[in-house]
Amino acid sequence: MKNNMNKLTIFQQSKISQTILIRWFKKIVLLDLSELTERHLPDEEVKKNIYMIDNQNNIIWQIQAENTNFSRDGFTSIRKNENQEVIARRFSGFIYKISIETGEAKVIGWDK
Repeated sequence: MKNNMNKLTIFQQSKISQTILIRWFKKIVLLDLSELTERHLPDEEVKKNIYMIDNQNNIIWQIQAENTNFSRDGFTSIRKNENQEVIARRFSGFIYKISIETGEAKVIGWDK
């Protein structure tokens, strides 16, 4: 769990494409880093494009997921399922369940 209270940069804030509200003024956000203009970003930043932040844009955690064999395999969507679990999908089709407490992501399926 990352808790060094770095903030999302203005650039990162401008790339927020989806938000899931969580308790106590916290939210999970997905950054859309897929545009051709974002090719200067390192692969690791693209692959870890989900954060939990507070209402001051302080980073509580950044997603922790095993790497896939695909470069620039960023997450493309986040949602809550019927059990209120946070589910995320990567560009490659892998589907993850994300721990709200730690940001750890576990593969639960694949669909393309």
